[in-house]
Amino acid sequence: MPKMGTKSLNRQGYASLLILLVITFLLGVGSISYHKAQAQEKMANYEAHKIQAIYLADSGLEWAKANLTADPGWGGGSRDLGQGKIEVTVYRDTSGYQVISKSKFKDAGQSRSGYLILNDIGQLVISHYEELYK
Repeated sequence: MPKMGTKSLNRQGYASLLILLVITFLLGVGSISYHKAQAQEKMANYEAHKIQAIYLADSGLEWAKANLTADPGWGGGSRDLGQGKIEVTVYRDTSGYQVISKSKFKDAGQSRSGYLILNDIGQLVISHYEELYK
């Protein structure tokens, strides 16, 4: 039986080591790519929830305007809308209504403030609008 030379064994060892290093490298790159994609998906979902919370907060101002038109003594309230929630608070003064609308949609929240006054034909309109920050 012929004996294998040490050069042949060394070549096989180097080839095995090279294959192991390539596989380890590819696994590392795959893992990093997976985690980056997961983080991007979380950020995109949060941004979508934030936009929905903005629309909910704005709709809270419109909800307040409709309720104050029907009942000038309305003091606010809250509504659950599926995965979102609106909380509206109304403060009345001599010239109009200060309305604060807070919304939450899943993990994102937004707050808006509006000042409602009567226009020339007796309709409530938003004269001042701003985003509230925590």
